[in-house]
Amino acid sequence: SCVASVDSVVTPSDYQRRYARHMDRTRLTGLTLMIAAACQALWFLLGVRRRSYAAVAIPAAAITLTAAVLIFWIGWTTYELEDDLEGLNFAPEPLDDI
Repeated sequence: SCVASVDSVVTPSDYQRRYARHMDRTRLTGLTLMIAAACQALWFLLGVRRRSYAAVAIPAAAITLTAAVLIFWIGWTTYELEDDLEGLNFAPEPLDDI
């Protein structure tokens, strides 16, 4: 029969509930990013229409500063890496004669 009985109703597990909350938060973050991008695009287009120097200067400054921060972060992360090879001791292997 195609009718489900009360005994066969599947209830969501704790994992499924946590996953659903996580997805809701992820979707909210995505929606927030889309709204912010749309507002920024509208602000930029209005500034260009008014021939405002700020319409070009502010996004260019933001991109430049973002790139500088990312490059600095990559450099800092690379500088702070610890040598994880201390425990690896290899015996030298003889080179084959060519």
